Amino acid sequence: MTSEAVRTNSSCIVLGNSLSEFLRDVGLDPKTGRWKRGDARRLKAQMERLFRAKISFDYESGELERWKDMQVAPEGQFWWDYKNPDHGSFFDSWLDLDPRFFAAITATPVSDG
Repeated sequence: MTSEAVRTNSSCIVLGNSLSEFLRDVGLDPKTGRWKRGDARRLKAQMERLFRAKISFDYESGELERWKDMQVAPEGQFWWDYKNPDHGSFFDSWLDLDPRFFAAITATPVSDG
């Protein structure tokens, strides 16, 4: 998510129109996505927790106490069929990162290399 936000310089992250495509993009196997404990079901649960999370940054020093709370992605939509990950949609799935979260992750991105 961070790499894509930095690469595109956009807070709107397009996830594609099929779950299989997205699973391959993140290094998971679309063929195991159909079963109860498959990659697709686990990925869905993890994505929902991450994208709807609120992250808190806290700082304390002497008398100063600061905090910043921000939501990761307050808006998004998935057009994926988790029982049939190869099934495409007319629409892309996407998420829109909170502007403050987007600014924080793109201001000082971590390098892959």
